[in-house]
Amino acid sequence: MIKILTNWWWETLIKPLEKYLNNILIIWLNKDKYYNYNDYNVFSKLNIELEKDKYNIVHMNSWFDLFVFKRKKWVKYIFESHAIHPGISLKYSLLITESFTNKIVIVLFYPIFKLIFLLKIKQIDLYLVSIPWLLDLTKNYNSLWLPNPIDITLFYKNENHLELDNNYINIFYPTWLREIKNPVFAFELIKKIKLKYNNTRFYFIKQSVSNYKRYEKYIKNIEENIIWLDQIDRDKITYYYSADWDLVLGSFYPEKPYAVLNMIELEAMACKAPIIVSDLNELIFKNFVELKELAFNIIENKDFREKYIEKNYEYILSKHSWENVAKIYEKYINKLLN
Repeated sequence: MIKILTNWWWETLIKPLEKYLNNILIIWLNKDKYYNYNDYNVFSKLNIELEKDKYNIVHMNSWFDLFVFKRKKWVKYIFESHAIHPGISLKYSLLITESFTNKIVIVLFYPIFKLIFLLKIKQIDLYLVSIPWLLDLTKNYNSLWLPNPIDITLFYKNENHLELDNNYINIFYPTWLREIKNPVFAFELIKKIKLKYNNTRFYFIKQSVSNYKRYEKYIKNIEENIIWLDQIDRDKITYYYSADWDLVLGSFYPEKPYAVLNMIELEAMACKAPIIVSDLNELIFKNFVELKELAFNIIENKDFREKYIEKNYEYILSKHSWENVAKIYEKYINKLLN
């Protein structure tokens, strides 16, 4: 039996895979509490646990863990990355950082972050990334793609869902208003949709005041068409995604390297929602101009819409289901230990 110790269970890729792994036992160091990213006491506890019991592998997914860990000779180490960490790219680290103060810190200390990251990642036996475009940025570190696992049994379109008024064209925009998601393009697309279809309703999720103010001028142009939803709890996601939307808008990145399917888009596809997204790595190979025509086509052409939804759903089944991701993970583990 291969024993893997992980010290952060909240969103780690391997959390949902246990029941599909054959000869692998995963031990969760802090299964019953949220792990603070920068908690050195927790990381020290992990090293104590390593001394008590001989594990084959330690699986980490916090950049803090990567920066502070010290190798044990008998253990293999996996580092899993969900996004950009300081040290991978200054440009993208700044793009995903909301706080101005944090941006300054990253700029000032980036050379140090990069050096430490380079030295530490060379000590890692297996470097996994959860989104494919990261492979380009981390190719010098021999990274491998492990797709984000989606619970198909949870996200399959269910009967209990938000009821919509079919007298309107109903469009859902669940993405947070953050620079990295390129909401400016989303609002440009929304403006074109509103000009073409008068009877349109746009469903937005309430967000922080600072995020609202940043894009207030765009929101005011369509405010009379917006229905605001309260922040959605995790266990209510399918209730919204499974509604009979005419269109769902995902993330629209400002340039090619940042085009990706995030969890929002993947889970919407698993609910058979007609979502469009700037994704140039996995499934929807469309540029910004083509996305406008794609949106109109989905709204107007029912046959195209059904085929489009089914294609996306089949892709989720084949690439992102728990069972498939578990097979990939198991393959990586067996190769690592052989």
